[in-house]
Amino acid sequence: MTGKDHGTGLGLAIVRRFCCEQGGELIFTNPASGGACAEIKLSRNSIHE
Repeated sequence: MTGKDHGTGLGLAIVRRFCCEQGGELIFTNPASGGACAEIKLSRNSIHE
């Protein structure tokens, strides 16, 4: 969390690219209780072995 009013908009793009490069997933959902949920799934096994 930052104290800035505006960001560059690159944060999620960087995270998404990292996840894809590692063979993972970036999943967003909107819980019924409100807000947003971001889930990062990465494999324990390296795909680059």
